[in-house]
Amino acid sequence: MEDMWACTVSRAGATCTVILSGELDVSIRDEMAAVLLSELNRPGTTAVRADLSAVSFLDSGGIAALIKVRHDADAAGLSFTIADPRGPVRRTLEVTGVLTVLSA
Repeated sequence: MEDMWACTVSRAGATCTVILSGELDVSIRDEMAAVLLSELNRPGTTAVRADLSAVSFLDSGGIAALIKVRHDADAAGLSFTIADPRGPVRRTLEVTGVLTVLSA
């Protein structure tokens, strides 16, 4: 069975919120990063926020994608943050030390 994930994009001025849901793992790492980077590189966008409230699973592949997007955003002088991770996803981000880096 294929892992299921989805995203919804909303905009408010120069800020884009990408609401991610489902399982963010190594199998979708590149696709998820591409979606986030596409929004980050959209003309007029200065900040992208990844809402993780509906994410049910996150592994090292998903974390790697989020870190890559943050790195690319920093290099371009743009903002990328995560918001509202819950339950086991929040715990995974806390244990790995990534939560504070990606939330700021």
